[in-house]
Amino acid sequence: MNKIETRDIFSKNLNHFLEINKKSKAQFARDIGAPRTTVSGWCTGAVVPGLSKLHQIADYFNVKVDMLLSPSEKWSFDDLLFVETAHFQDSQWKRLLAYAKYLKSNPEEKYE
Repeated sequence: MNKIETRDIFSKNLNHFLEINKKSKAQFARDIGAPRTTVSGWCTGAVVPGLSKLHQIADYFNVKVDMLLSPSEKWSFDDLLFVETAHFQDSQWKRLLAYAKYLKSNPEEKYE
């Protein structure tokens, strides 16, 4: 993967994590102690942070560093499930569990 691809993937993933965690760029910048202009550069794909900041960002979102730098298509199912459900409220968990029970009792149903 070249530098441009890495920047594009990182910016896409960072924007995704900001969105699902309902964090603004300004709030995220304050929380991790980075200038807003730096965060904007990350979000637009102009630059990728250094290794220590990557670790800090991964910790902030409770994900692995490689999830910041790899296309979401390459994430494991468990990683993807964790990321997509980490922000769920109780009502959303209840709906998900009800759907899982439905699928378990109806094995002929296929996920598409």
